[in-house]
Amino acid sequence: MKADAPLSFLERHPAIANMLRLLFCCATVFILLPEGSVRALPLYLIAIPIFTLAALVALVVAPADRHGWVFRVGAGAASLIAFWSLFQSFGFQGNVLANPVWRATAEVLGLGPGSISVVPADTIAAIVPVLLPFAIFLTAVLLFSSDRTATMLLRFLAVSGGLVAIYGIVQLELFPQYLMFRKKEYYLQDLTAVLVNRNSIATYLGGTLLLNAGLLYDSLLPLAPRNGWGGAAVYARRHFRVTGYSLLHGALFVIVLVALLLTKSRAGTASTFLALLGLVVFFVFDGYARIEQRSRRLGPRGPKMAVLGTALAASVSLAFVFVFLGGRVLLRADAQGLEDGRFCAYPTIIRLLQDNWLLGTGLGSFREVFPRYQNPACGDALWDRAHSLYLEGWIDLGVIFVLLLLVVVLGLSLAFLTGLRKRKSMRWASATGWAVLMLFMLHSTVDFSIQIPGVAVFFAAIMAAASIISLNRSRPSGAGGDRAKQAPAVTPTRLTSATSRM
Repeated sequence: MKADAPLSFLERHPAIANMLRLLFCCATVFILLPEGSVRALPLYLIAIPIFTLAALVALVVAPADRHGWVFRVGAGAASLIAFWSLFQSFGFQGNVLANPVWRATAEVLGLGPGSISVVPADTIAAIVPVLLPFAIFLTAVLLFSSDRTATMLLRFLAVSGGLVAIYGIVQLELFPQYLMFRKKEYYLQDLTAVLVNRNSIATYLGGTLLLNAGLLYDSLLPLAPRNGWGGAAVYARRHFRVTGYSLLHGALFVIVLVALLLTKSRAGTASTFLALLGLVVFFVFDGYARIEQRSRRLGPRGPKMAVLGTALAASVSLAFVFVFLGGRVLLRADAQGLEDGRFCAYPTIIRLLQDNWLLGTGLGSFREVFPRYQNPACGDALWDRAHSLYLEGWIDLGVIFVLLLLVVVLGLSLAFLTGLRKRKSMRWASATGWAVLMLFMLHSTVDFSIQIPGVAVFFAAIMAAASIISLNRSRPSGAGGDRAKQAPAVTPTRLTSATSRM
């Protein structure tokens, strides 16, 4: 027999492990509450403890072998961003890579140091919010390495997101003029909860909706009939008392859905429903596969009718909710159409990208470089963001951003694909993680929600937990990790005796 593997630091000190996990969960909430920590003071107040926690955990905890490659991908991406941003901000005389703006400045002020970044100080300052979600991701991979703890993290994020949705509904109905502790200046008729922008809160609520959908499906799995459809009622009565999670996540799903529609965010709502539709289709076929494995009493037409009936019911329900409850979203979309400042500004933003696609203008420099290209016909408002993660990231970092994006997205997709192929009872987590990834990727095309620190941390925590579950190894019985006890194996003797009695 093989000797037992030595216990990890977290296993030897469970009290310390629980305390670190509690601090981590609190950080994901605290960074969201002060308007997503978009201002410098709350950002640095919460960033310092997060980076300290990340460094402390990295010193005493090593990533599990099965999580090692995804941990290295995250660490490598974060290191490359930090190194390239510092290189962009480094200026010296005769720098052949310096932005042309420094040559124009030299003609007026005299020869001085030149850097790739147009605003070196802003580039250095922007490193902190960009690295923050990476610190959350890496810390979560170390702290929540089992199925049980990773599921606990997902449940915490789903419940805390549900509480934010409840607060947003109450806020909109009782004191719509206020945003937390100050008066609202924008989106007075829309639900924004703890954030300023309705699109940002829509992305956050969309991720919360998908999380609650996944956890609801997971809580309903024990109710699937083992002995045909006839035994479903007895099995359900026996097990429904054991889990209240189905009621919790079912109620939160409805509440978050209502809150999402009250944001009146067109892109946020559409992206969420596309991701949710894909998730529902997966749940239908995965649920049927489980029922088929557990039961042999379905007739030849039973499987097709079960799948088609469930898919039709889910589609009709989603269409009903979207049409009747989402009337305010549709009304706004019909009224504005494509007459949006973003679509007017995109041609000039693309021209800015064409002039700086290779080396970029420096991390966090968009606010300073865009006014030179801004079209007066699109208004004279000051643009802090490009309203597209892909355009702004490429403008700021150059072609390296494209490489980073491909590595991160492909790495996460590979982890989720591994989970869909190799996990059984935990495949819902892989599918949910993929749905959340698709939601954020779709909405980031026309918005900057993921650039809000509070939303980015939320996204990173989900990606970490879903990746952990996807890469964990299943037990021989098919149970998900440490979520259930392994069923006793059937010995050949018992099997022979049982067969002889038939």
